[in-house]
Amino acid sequence: MAIVFSSPSSLNVKENLSVNSVIYHITASDSDASGQLIYSLSGTDENLLTINPDTGEVSINSVTDYEVKPSYSFTVTVSNIIDGNVSSSNTMDVVVNVVDAIEGSDGDDTYTASIGDTYDGLIGNDVVTIVGNKDDYTFAKTDNNELSIYDANNEVIVLRNISQVQFDDANITINKVNTNFTDEFNINAVTANSQQNPIVTSLSNGNFLVAW
Repeated sequence: MAIVFSSPSSLNVKENLSVNSVIYHITASDSDASGQLIYSLSGTDENLLTINPDTGEVSINSVTDYEVKPSYSFTVTVSNIIDGNVSSSNTMDVVVNVVDAIEGSDGDDTYTASIGDTYDGLIGNDVVTIVGNKDDYTFAKTDNNELSIYDANNEVIVLRNISQVQFDDANITINKVNTNFTDEFNINAVTANSQQNPIVTSLSNGNFLVAW
């Protein structure tokens, strides 16, 4: 009987992940289903990480920072426990790479984006300029405070904590820099009149009209 890993031996994670973020999840199986799989950690960077022995989730003890720590190396061990004894075990060496982000300052920043790069405004009102028209790209929320913009070749620009994206023909304004992107958002934050009984109508071009 042998434990087989299904999780990868290497992967990439984002820069500026917060403390206790999960950067790796061990997945494995054993043909002997009667036991309990227990997960443990050893190796070069074990002191920088914490593992949940029951779930196999590996989390970071400090913020991911490419300039300080561009990768984490460690060994995972999975043991099958039957009646309090180790029935079988297996180990795998893992490398988790931190993807470098182009980071902003504590103030307002502007960037001209390049395909394949990641931009993190951190704090402030940050603006990213992308060459081309808005309709040349598609958009997806890929995480909290994160917008991924894909070109026609499906190559991506990743934006985090950015307040506005400027294209040749249009701008996208993100309502608040440091709040989560959700399916709900403010139409405007300030108005001279009350907003009662609003009506939303979708338009054929994909836009919408709000009246009250």
